[in-house]
Amino acid sequence: SKLDKNFSFLDAGGGTGRWAFKVLTEFENSTGEICDISTEMLAEARKKVVENNKNRINFQQQDLHDLSIYPNEKFDVVVNFHNVLGFV
Repeated sequence: SKLDKNFSFLDAGGGTGRWAFKVLTEFENSTGEICDISTEMLAEARKKVVENNKNRINFQQQDLHDLSIYPNEKFDVVVNFHNVLGFV
């Protein structure tokens, strides 16, 4: 309730997009980005998003050790589940 209804989020290490998909479903005006190192996981996330018409999200294949791909990007929320940061 404290977020603007048009908030943006980054799912860092988002894998198959499980949590990003939940956010997109619960908050219909949200937009997001899934960043993951795995091509295969991102392919699953794209499939899930396309099949359910939740196309308010971008996909970025990138190692979380180097987030220089976002030099000026701002997100309202960053999520990271399943101890992904423990691997970074």
